[in-house]
Amino acid sequence: MIIYGSDNPGAVIYIQYFLTKSRFERKKIKKIKNLEKLKKNINFLITGSAIGKTLDKEIVAWGKRKKIPTISIIEDWKNFKKRFIIKKKIYYPDFIFVVDDYAKKLAIKEGLPSKKILISGNDYLKNLIKKKNKYNFKINNKKNILFISEPLSEDNPNKPLAEFGYDEFKTLDLILKNRLKGYKLTVKLHPRETIKKYFRYKDQVKFIRIKNLKKILKNYDIIIGMNSMLLLELGLYRNDIISFRPNSNNNFYGGKFGLTKNIEKEKQLRNLLRIKPKNDNRRFIKSIISTNINADNLLKSIK
Repeated sequence: MIIYGSDNPGAVIYIQYFLTKSRFERKKIKKIKNLEKLKKNINFLITGSAIGKTLDKEIVAWGKRKKIPTISIIEDWKNFKKRFIIKKKIYYPDFIFVVDDYAKKLAIKEGLPSKKILISGNDYLKNLIKKKNKYNFKINNKKNILFISEPLSEDNPNKPLAEFGYDEFKTLDLILKNRLKGYKLTVKLHPRETIKKYFRYKDQVKFIRIKNLKKILKNYDIIIGMNSMLLLELGLYRNDIISFRPNSNNNFYGGKFGLTKNIEKEKQLRNLLRIKPKNDNRRFIKSIISTNINADNLLKSIK
């Protein structure tokens, strides 16, 4: 039996797709106390890698005590080491699954132990790619901008803005400042964010919480985010997705994959609000499709 759970909704989705063809019985948990009640034999514990003191780390700690193999999934290409640190101490599971060879190289570069890292592919993105031809959409609203938010200020409460160069508020302020006349702005909230966080913007923007790819693709003429995985998903379907990180001192992997146009300057933002970019996602799509990993074979290999 496989038990899985995470405080990161994206990781839960990734795990579910990873296990789609698995023959193991599986069960999702939302609280660690639910794990204590299980009496069945557990073969593996699989978590995401949510930052901080999270359910993910509770599951790993429980598995260590019970001597059950623990696996943490990193479903994107950033913050590898940071995910396993609490109060300057590192808490690694038995194994770490990453989506491709590039992610593995980045993880090792950040200091993750190479012997723990295995490639698990990305069946979630592969499924989106298969649906691509079915998503025949036409952009209906020519003067709508969508800003895809992230809880950067919550995840980095003790780090000054100067260290990153930006946060979600600074990015939103610059979009509001530079949007063309007549354009409306909507904020797509992250699952861990509330409207209350953006209370001072309530008269300037609208908000959506549900991630509905079809509606987002056709209802917003311009889509801007920062580092969100959602940018990659949208970039599989459209070639004009923008990653804006004002004065950033790091890079966003979406640009490397041809899924986003990465910009750091306000002047660049003004230009792209007038003339949208043309990205090329073909190489990334080919890479995702060509990575074929069987979940059960991978799990049995580490057992």
